[in-house]
Amino acid sequence: MSHGNWIKVPDAAAILDCSRVHIYKLIKRGKLRAYRVATRLRLRHEDVEKMITVVDPTDPSQK
Repeated sequence: MSHGNWIKVPDAAAILDCSRVHIYKLIKRGKLRAYRVATRLRLRHEDVEKMITVVDPTDPSQK
């Protein structure tokens, strides 16, 4: 469950259609910013949304 602008790792994984492990790898690599709240990690919803890119299947440069 998310609270406002903050989401949990499983929620981010659902949005990006990937595993929780992949989200943790993105965080570790510095590709996705996470914030520790007590002992829990939280992510900003807008940061997760920025990870989504629109791909034009007719554009060969995007393959």
